[in-house]
Amino acid sequence: MEVDGDVRAYDALSRHPRIVDLAAITHALSKSAAEARRPEAFGEGLAQLSAERSLSRDDAATDLGNALDVLGRGPATADERILARALAAHALAANPPPDSPSASVAASQWIWLAAHTPFDALTLLGPALGERAPDMVDALTAIVRGGLGGVLSRVSRRVRAPSEPLRGQIAARPRGPVATTLLGLSGLLLVSQSARLFGRWALSYKTPAEIAVAEDGGVRVRWRVELLGRTLRDRDVFVPRASLARATREVRFSGAALYVALLSLAIGTYVGVSAFVDGARAASPALLASGLAIVALGLGLDFVFSCALPGARGHCRMLLLPRRGPALCVGEIDKARADAFLGSLAQE
Repeated sequence: MEVDGDVRAYDALSRHPRIVDLAAITHALSKSAAEARRPEAFGEGLAQLSAERSLSRDDAATDLGNALDVLGRGPATADERILARALAAHALAANPPPDSPSASVAASQWIWLAAHTPFDALTLLGPALGERAPDMVDALTAIVRGGLGGVLSRVSRRVRAPSEPLRGQIAARPRGPVATTLLGLSGLLLVSQSARLFGRWALSYKTPAEIAVAEDGGVRVRWRVELLGRTLRDRDVFVPRASLARATREVRFSGAALYVALLSLAIGTYVGVSAFVDGARAASPALLASGLAIVALGLGLDFVFSCALPGARGHCRMLLLPRRGPALCVGEIDKARADAFLGSLAQE
């Protein structure tokens, strides 16, 4: 059972030579994040707190994972999630509420931490507080009766099955207007889109991917690279909930106005230059006209495959922005399912 594993982890961590420092650091991070009501702020200040206590990464090694790694980025495995709960329980044990008013404040903070972060001490109230555990239980009960039962109920969501994964294709991150303009004017859009068409239709190049919400609220993205029916590479990236800065999808026909404006400019200039060539019969304007045709064709292809076709099919791209590391973008996702997925992610 998960609770038995938590108790064993708590007991094992009690024998760690630097448990006093680990508990103090965990308590400081927990209190700061709970007071700010910002899950993503949990690891802020970790380097300074560790330096103040001369605690190196090697000093924080445990059988379940490295405690400093878990505190900094959040848990990434089942063992690390157990370690996160054990660290939270030791933080509570090292700083027990001395009286009823303090117990009420502490209960509110630990409920919030359990609902929004993996650092949940509520499963280990007995080992952590001993004889003082009933006071904390009373404070928790009072909060539930006071109307925050909905918040507390979110703690139990870790036992339910995760939502159905979203399936699509790994895609390039949406470009800004400046990058699109420069790539279009340089002709690189035509080159990249031509290569994309060749890879898709001639080489059967595919990057099927799926996005799933993990039990602790983190996001896992799995994808593979296929060429000519063979799998060249498999990737599996997990982003802990506390490390996810933003998850969003692009709107339907995103960037359509920019593409239309650039296409109109390129086509209008091409028509004008062509008329000038017919009158002047000069060589250099003809080359300019050809260049503008390349620009227009590149913009047109990019618009069709990045905006028009996905939008017409009701598809979109979903963008995941971790606090550290590269952004992840998955395209060809059904828009309605993407909205439902983002809604469930926001409730985690």
